[in-house]
Amino acid sequence: MLLNGGEINGKRVFKWETIQDFTAYHSSISRRAYGFDKPEKDNATRQNPYPSALASPQTYGHTGFTGTCVWVDPKYNIVYIFLSSRVTPTRNNPRLGSYHIRENIQDAIYRAVGVAN
Repeated sequence: MLLNGGEINGKRVFKWETIQDFTAYHSSISRRAYGFDKPEKDNATRQNPYPSALASPQTYGHTGFTGTCVWVDPKYNIVYIFLSSRVTPTRNNPRLGSYHIRENIQDAIYRAVGVAN
C-alpha cells in the first residue's frame, strides 16, 4: 500500500501526500522521517552506511532492537524484511551488528536486481 501511494486493491487508505510526508526527511540534523527511519544523509561517504550502501534516499524503514528490520525502497521497488533474534541466547550478542549481516544481505539484494555491480 505504501509503495502504491496509499492505495490497495483499488481503495485509497492514505492520501499520496500523507505517504510522502511520513517517508521523507524533515530535519537537517536527523535521518528520521515522521513515521520511519531513513538512510543516513551522508551514506555515500560513511564507513558504515545505514541501512545499506546502495539504498536510495527515498528508502524508509526501521531496524528493531532484536535485529529484525524492514526497509522499503520506492526508487527500485524493493521491500527487504529481515527477521532475527539477536538477543538469543543472550542480549550481549554483538555478531549481527559487528558482521554487518543485514547490510550485506541488503546490498546483495540491490546487486541481484541490477542496481549496482
